[in-house]
Amino acid sequence: MQAPALEAELAARVPQYPNQRNATIGRRFFTRQKLSPPADSRARWHDLEDLYR
Repeated sequence: MQAPALEAELAARVPQYPNQRNATIGRRFFTRQKLSPPADSRARWHDLEDLYR
């Protein structure tokens, strides 16, 4: 799956989890392989190598 598709999937799921306290929520992606995030991405992207450094 490509990075833009992952971002779209997460964006579609966010409304399912209301943020009643209006807390700041950071979006993070954890992938098996390194992906190039979209240029306008505000999410943080991590691959398995990042986790084991």
